[in-house]
Amino acid sequence: MGDPFEASTQYDEITGTTAFDGHGSAHEALYAMAEKTAMPEDDFVPVGFNLYRLDPDEVTGVIYFSLFAVNKNDYGVNYHDIAQGLNSSPKPIVYSFDGQLRPDEFGMIFKRIDMKALYHEIDPSRIEIEYVSVSK
Repeated sequence: MGDPFEASTQYDEITGTTAFDGHGSAHEALYAMAEKTAMPEDDFVPVGFNLYRLDPDEVTGVIYFSLFAVNKNDYGVNYHDIAQGLNSSPKPIVYSFDGQLRPDEFGMIFKRIDMKALYHEIDPSRIEIEYVSVSK
C-alpha cells in the first residue's frame, strides 16, 4: 500500500501549498528532472515530484527529490489523457524514482516557486492575503 499524495513533516506544524513555474512547459521541467533519476523513459511519464528540502545537502551539495511517474501502459503518454485517467481512476497509482540535482540545475529548470504555509490549525480556505507596503 502506498502513501497518500499529501505533504507532511515530522510534526506537521506548518502546512500549505506550493507552485512551480518552469522555464519552458511543465512537461519539459518534469522530463528534465526525470533525466536525474533512474526512471526508464520508455515505460514511464513523469507527472510530479517531492522535495525533501530546498537547500543542498551539507555533505553532497545536491538537492534530493523523488520524481512521481505513471506507467505508459496504464495511462498513455499524452498529459491530457494521463490527467483524465488519474482523475477518473478509483485508486490511481504513481511510482516514485529518487533523484538529485545540483542547485544550479534546479535553477535552470524552475524560474519561480511560490510557497504558502500556515499554522496547521488555520483553515487556508478562509484566508485572504492583504499585502502591506512599508517604507522606512
